[in-house]
Amino acid sequence: MPTPFKLRLENTRTGEVAELAGAIDDAHWKILKRFTEFAAELDEAQYVKLQMPLRFAITWNHETGFDNPPDLPPANQVREFLHLLRPFLLEDEPTHFLKVCNILAKYLDHPLLRQNLKELRRSFQGKHSQSYFTISSDDLVLNSEEALKLWLNAFEYHRDEDKRERLNAVHQAMPLEISKALFIDLLRYKVEAIWWVTAFIKRIETAPTNQAYIAGQQAD
Repeated sequence: MPTPFKLRLENTRTGEVAELAGAIDDAHWKILKRFTEFAAELDEAQYVKLQMPLRFAITWNHETGFDNPPDLPPANQVREFLHLLRPFLLEDEPTHFLKVCNILAKYLDHPLLRQNLKELRRSFQGKHSQSYFTISSDDLVLNSEEALKLWLNAFEYHRDEDKRERLNAVHQAMPLEISKALFIDLLRYKVEAIWWVTAFIKRIETAPTNQAYIAGQQAD
């Protein structure tokens, strides 16, 4: 049975108001619900409960090379964190973040929400991180979705030997631990995007008639 919704959108900066109404078909609603269930499990990860701390500064000089190794979270916390992120990261999963954004865009077709979802996609794909800085090695941008996937498939999810060799080759001149800090930082951006989408799905769920306030590019 389709899930009905009626949303009142308000841009708190411009005062623009719009109303959206419709119904989400059962197959898509089940995916959205699973997304929120997986998000609740992710919130129970120890690293997330600790508010995802990460401290690192990249410094280098001619005499000692790279100084100040990053203060990475314990390996067991990282493994749990990555395991609970799998439903959002693996592209063949129905709850992959970008697939869920596309489902929402199908039913919530309004400029305010399209822009909102566009920015969340950018954040999930590491574009916001790259707007501040980029670090490259051997023609690979390390704070990028490409490098993150390479690390996950080489060392964490699939243990692909060819990808491991590629990543090790990139790190001949720089410790992999530094890149791990960049990868974990990218994952933190992803978690924040997951939280935004989860909150919006729950707004739809709470009542057939609801309100969602949109300020600029992100839902409040």
